[in-house]
Parts: sequence; C-alpha cells; structure tokens
Amino acid sequence: MTPIFTDPSINLYPDPVRDSTPPPSSSNVPSLVLSPTAGSPASDPTPSTPSESPTDIRRSTQIKVPPSHLTDYHCYFILITLHEPHTYREASTNPLWQQAMANELNALHKTHTWDMTTLPPSKGFTKEYGIDYEETSTPVARLTSIPILTCCYCSTFSVLRSPPSSDGYYLSQAKYASDLLSKAGHTDSKTVSTPLELNVKLNTTDGELFSDATLYRQLMGSLIYLTVTHQDLAYTVHLVSQFMSTPRSTHYAAVLRIFRYIKGTLFHGLHFSTQSSLELHAYADRSKKQSVVTCSSIETEYRALADTTSELLWLRWLLTDMGAPQPTSTPIHYNNHSAIHIAHNDIFHERTKHIEIDCHFIRHHLQQSVLHLLSVSSEDQLADVFTKCHPPGRLRNLVSKLNMASSSPPCV
Repeated sequence: MTPIFTDPSINLYPDPVRDSTPPPSSSNVPSLVLSPTAGSPASDPTPSTPSESPTDIRRSTQIKVPPSHLTDYHCYFILITLHEPHTYREASTNPLWQQAMANELNALHKTHTWDMTTLPPSKGFTKEYGIDYEETSTPVARLTSIPILTCCYCSTFSVLRSPPSSDGYYLSQAKYASDLLSKAGHTDSKTVSTPLELNVKLNTTDGELFSDATLYRQLMGSLIYLTVTHQDLAYTVHLVSQFMSTPRSTHYAAVLRIFRYIKGTLFHGLHFSTQSSLELHAYADRSKKQSVVTCSSIETEYRALADTTSELLWLRWLLTDMGAPQPTSTPIHYNNHSAIHIAHNDIFHERTKHIEIDCHFIRHHLQQSVLHLLSVSSEDQLADVFTKCHPPGRLRNLVSKLNMASSSPPCV
C-alpha cells in the first residue's frame, strides 16, 4: 500500500511564529488519510469512527533562532552606515570620533610613542590660527613675473595715457648693478665682452677652497636678482651658483669675470614698447647639464619641452589674472623635429617609454588648443642664451632679439 496525501490544504511549511505557540488539540488538525488500494479489506467507504482515525500530525515545539554567526548582523549594518568625516573639524564635532581619538592618543601616550611637550619659541612668528596661519610665511615673487607685470603695465599705460615723446618703458637695474660693483670692489676693473669664457669647464675639485664662502653666497644672491633685467647673465649665474656649498678659487674667478662683464653692460635693460601686443611666444631648448647616462638625447629634449609647457601654462594663468587673457593658442618654438613629432604622434616607441607622462601632458594641451609647436632653426633659437655659452658676436645677436637695450646714463 502506497500512502498519498489526500488533503492539499495542509501547510507543509508552517510559519515560525506560529510554531512557537503551544501545539493545538488534535481536533483542530486536519487528518491525513491513507487511501488503500482497490480490493483491499480496508476499502469500505463507510466513514471511520474517531477511535479509528489515523495518527495526528506532530508539530515541532522548538523555538527557532538565527545561527550564532549572524547574531551581530544588525550591529555590523549600523557600523557601515555611519558617516565618515572628511576633515578634522567635522570629526571633532562627533562624540564617537572624539572618543576614538582620545583612545588613540592615550594608547600612544602609554606606549611612549612620543612625549607631549611645549612648542619652542619661534623667531618672528606672529601668525594666529583662523586669521593668517595657513597663509604663505614669506611672500615670494617668481622672477619671470616681474617682466610680465611690467609689460602689462606698459600696455595699460598706452591706453590710458600715452606720452607722445615716449615709445614705451625701460626696465633697468643700473643703480643696483653699480652698488653691487662697489660692494665687490670691482669698480676699476677692465671690461669683457662675454660673462663666461668659451668652453670653460667648472667642477667641484679644481682649485683651492675659497676662504670666504659667505661672501660667495651673498654675491650669488645679488647676481640672481640682477638677472631680472640682465637676462644675458642667466646661464652663467646659474652655472656658478651650483657651487655655493663649497666654492673654490676657480668658481670665484668666474664670478669676477661676471662683474667685469656687468661693468661694460651697466645700463643694459629690458625695453617694453607701448605698441607691442601681449601675446605670448615661447622658446624651448634643453640644457647641456642633463645626464647622458640616465636619459637619451630625445628624452632630454622632450622633458625640456614639457618644462616649457608647464611654465607657459603658469604665464597664461598670470596674464589672465592680470586682465590680459590669451584668446589664441601660444606658439612654442623648438628646434628639435623628433620632439615635435613625438608630441603629435599617438604611438609610443621603445625609446620613449620613460617619458609617457610628459607625452600625455603635452599632447593634452595640444589637443585643447592651449599651445602649438613650431619648428625653428638653431640660428633663431632665442633660448640658446639661457642654456649655453656663446662667443661675443652670437651673444650680441641674441641679446638684441631679446629686446634688451642699453640706455644712456642719467644726467647728474
């Protein structure tokens, strides 16, 4: 005899809540009747009496509870929904984070990770938190911003008030240069036509240690400031300033030659015409100081182009902030065709794998029309005056193209 269910209304999956109640009486439980096969003695259709009813279904009285590994489920859910502060000021207003910070500090203090002490007295530090604490300690002006500021002022002046007898402004440091010569004691020295001897090689070993390193550093600081208008001194001053830590006699001899050159070009300065536009034109060139061991020639050239791009972006921002935005892309004149080709080429070669960041950086601004690259001959490469030493004729040619001129000394 095969038993089958004859009452489909029986709930085979009881509700857990109902399971927790006491079991009901047998009179309320539906009967599960076994249907015998045909022809058997028990196939009599006469209703059975209560004494002959089948066994009642037994229901479990066990109270169901979640497994032990899920007991902290709700707690975990609360933790992940807490808001995490992004600043100290935001965290300091939350009591939970205050307690967490206090516990962490106490643990560090108990383990003597560090010891609390008072701040040492600071010389000249008068800033207050919430007023000027987060500002720059010492305002510093980039040297390139001074000529840009003067150029913008000249163009503005030409609109507001244009003197008929003046064609612009002349930015000179003749008085400063004269005082510097007096300080260095070279007012009676002979003049030279170049600030540095051609093909000179300076290193950290030749010559004896200079007796007054402080004087050397002071002269270097003054010469660096003088390059604001004497841009023909930029390369030589940069070269000799690399030995300020331990200057030698050969380095000081190179400094003395710079002073002799300054005496002959005392009234050199920058001329800003009121008729000139405020459109930027950039020239890029690589420095000979780059190491040929760590960088190939093309990598060095391309990094120089990336540096020029960074400086150009800053100058465009500065002009925009001063009310002279650049509506068109700025040209960068470069005399290396390989670097220009890489900037426009999306395919990287094996030899350029170390400069991919520079490639993406330059190409991005090319695509944004912030700049465009122009090829220039080595003869017209104005950036050469900042990267190498030149003979007198070549130096004079570059100086004239930089709008540097020599004014007459003032009448006394």
